[in-house]
Amino acid sequence: MAEDPARAGGRRRRPERSCGESGSLVAAYYICLGELAAADLPRPAWWLGAAQGLKDFATMSKRILIVDDSLLMRRMIADCLTGAGLEVVAEASSGEEAVASFREHRPDAVTLDIVMPGMGGLSALEQILSIDRQAKVVVVSALNQTRLITEAIRKGASEFIVKPFMPDQLLETLGVCLAADAN
Repeated sequence: MAEDPARAGGRRRRPERSCGESGSLVAAYYICLGELAAADLPRPAWWLGAAQGLKDFATMSKRILIVDDSLLMRRMIADCLTGAGLEVVAEASSGEEAVASFREHRPDAVTLDIVMPGMGGLSALEQILSIDRQAKVVVVSALNQTRLITEAIRKGASEFIVKPFMPDQLLETLGVCLAADAN
């Protein structure tokens, strides 16, 4: 019997395309592993490898705060950023934690989910910007939340990225945000 190419060498290979025609590899990772299972598993090499696409970060030594109520999403974002040479100074799972972490660490940029239990991302954004009007905040939210994304930009978010996303999209968006700070 022929060996299944997806199981070559006893390990699952990354599929050549994601789950569904319009899905991304992040969505496939999220759906296939689930949040609890992914917390105990090593991150896939393809996720870390995608972070190598932007070399500018290696010389930036920028500090990032990640805010998302999903442990899996925080882990995936952290892997992407650290793989690109950025430092993740803290992670927060709520708006309250985000504001406290921002106040404590004063990061160069923040990735901020909008919909979270307790204090949501919009309120956290307002409070972060009240601490530092120059704060670089990249809103990370689902496509069906366009009204909230628009509101976040109106309130002062620097950039936004729509979930699900590819790692290079996140890095490019953060790069634009951080480069604006350098100019």
